[in-house]
Parts: sequence; structure tokens; C-alpha cells
Amino acid sequence: MRGRALQLEIDVGAICANARAVMQAIGPNARLFACLKGDAYGCGISLVAPALCGAGVRHFAVGSLDDAVAIRQTGVDAEILLYPNCLPDAVEAVEAYGLTITLNSVEEASAWNSAATRPLTAFIKIDVGGLRAGVMPHAAGHLAGAVRRLDKLIVVGAYAHLHLPDPVRMRPHALHQLEVFHSAVRRIEDAGLALHTRMVSGTAAVMQFPEMDLDAVDPGRVLFGLGFAGTTRPLPLRPAIRRWASRLLLVKEVAPADVAPHRAPFELNKPMRIGLAPFGWGDGMPRRLHPDARVLVHGKRIPLLPPSHFEHMRLDLTEVSDASYGDEVVIVGQQGDAAVTLSEVAAWAGKDDLHFLGTLPRHIERVAVND
Repeated sequence: MRGRALQLEIDVGAICANARAVMQAIGPNARLFACLKGDAYGCGISLVAPALCGAGVRHFAVGSLDDAVAIRQTGVDAEILLYPNCLPDAVEAVEAYGLTITLNSVEEASAWNSAATRPLTAFIKIDVGGLRAGVMPHAAGHLAGAVRRLDKLIVVGAYAHLHLPDPVRMRPHALHQLEVFHSAVRRIEDAGLALHTRMVSGTAAVMQFPEMDLDAVDPGRVLFGLGFAGTTRPLPLRPAIRRWASRLLLVKEVAPADVAPHRAPFELNKPMRIGLAPFGWGDGMPRRLHPDARVLVHGKRIPLLPPSHFEHMRLDLTEVSDASYGDEVVIVGQQGDAAVTLSEVAAWAGKDDLHFLGTLPRHIERVAVND
């Protein structure tokens, strides 16, 4: 481990296998736009994008300009769709890195057209009921007509993000959203814009509604091994995180007399052996430690001692008498016959797997492994 002794091992082979499973499922007539929002869902976009490109992915979608630039800086020359997140102030970078923008309104289209110095490719996003980004369906034709009168915007497709928090039980709502999308597309085409790509399927639709593959899909979480249970299109998913590990910075013996007459920061009723490792709530661990929180040292699940600190954590090593300075501490992953899962750690933090993974800070060192 270079620098701070805290490292995430990202199984890029697993991520590529998940992407190939999606591409096999959707078949040759639909393209995969690999959604790599949030630094590739916390896995490190500079590691993930080149690996996926090597696995045959030729289209990406990102939620920030920084992520798009990071992909380009790895040498990947695939298409990159930029979800709504920046204003035309960013036109210099958009042009320099050859990004595809998203249009949500007539005002936005006019602003991009005025800022551009050369033609920009664009998708129109349609709001099919999520009430987030996107033009309202009834206004899609008006937006398309306005874009036709502009000279620097080339619309190549339209997409929507369906609202499907529970896809297995939401078929009527899903089909309604799909029909709303198709009606908006008809308005766009009636206004004179030819659309080469129609896309509505994120992970939920990819796994539950094969009829929604259309021309392309843009799933995200499924690429990192996080799908939905009980879907009609189950995929052989592998987890993206192989292990998250640290090292012991210190091992020492402590006793109640060491803090008397004051109280210790944790329960200290008898002599204990404690360790210190460089990870804390600033690294994504819970601010208030769950009583069941455990890590692995020498293949044993050992308790964490409260309170959690910004960049340090205490470990109760009383039952690991041979633990010493520099030994490995596994936060997520396997060590010997024992394991701590991502789901366990996420639950201790009061989050689900996706929320925990996607909010891991970018300062943690990511290292690519290929199993």
C-alpha cells in the first residue's frame, strides 16, 4: 500500500464479466451505454472505463463532467453521453473531449448553441414520470422544433430514466412510462428530427423488461454486481469489490488504570489489547459504530471500538494475541476462512449496498485486480 495504509481492490475482471453478461442478454441489435456515475459507483472510473473498453464497450454515460474528462484522459475514445449536470460554461471541455450533451429545454438548447464554437452532438432527455431531468412529453415536439432552427446542435437520440424502484412489481407502471416515452419520440420525429438511438433501460428494466432494450440500454449498478432479486432476466453477476483492507499502525496493552480517575472512550473494565488502523468515518465508515461491526485480523472477526474517528479506528485485539504492527486488517472481503461482506458493512452504516459503494470517498486508493 502506497501512502496511507487503506486500499480498495477493484475486480475489473468481474465488472467486465458483468458487462459481457448484459451485452449477451440484450443481443447484437442493442448497444450498451455503460453508466459510470459517481466515479464508476465508487470503483474508480480511471480503472473501470479502460477495462470495459477492452471488453468491447464502445459507449459510456456519466453524471459529471469530471468523470467524462477522467475517461478521456485514460485514452478511451468511445462515445461519452453526459447526463444533465453542467451548464454551457463548460463548452470548452465538452468540445475538447468530444462529449455528447443532454438537452432538457428550449432555453438550455439555445444556451448551448450560443456557447458552442462547432457542432455538438446531443440527446434529448424525456421525463416520463420521474419528475427529475428531461423535457415533459407534451413539450418534446416544441423542443425538437426549436433545435431544428439552431445551427450547432446535432440530436442523435432520445432517452429516459424510468422510475422503477421495485421492477418486479411495477409492470403496469413500467409499460405506461414506456408508452409515454414513445409518444414523446413521435412528437420529436413529427417535428422533423431523426433519432438514431432510443434508450430507456437502466438496470431495473434490463433485468425485468427485455422488450424495453430498444436501440440501447444504459445500466449502471448491474455492472458492479448489484442487481434486483427475482427478475425475469437474471444475470450471472460478480461483485466489483474484491476486498477493502488496511494495516495496523499500532498495537498496545491498555488497562482501566491508564485513564483513572476518568472514563475511557470505550468500555474498559479490564486489561485489553487494542490496535489502531487508518480508516474512519471520513473514509465512509459509520460515524456511530454499530455494536455488531467487525473487521478481520488473522482470519478472525474482531470488534471495532467506539467512537469512530475521522481517519482512525480502534480494534479490540484481545482475542488475537499474535497480532502485531503492520498486520493486515480486512474491512470488506475474505481473510483465511472468514469474510465480511459489503452488505454487512453497508447495513452497519445504515445504507444499502449501492448507497455505500457509491459514496465511498475518492481519496481512498483503488487498485485494479483481475480474477
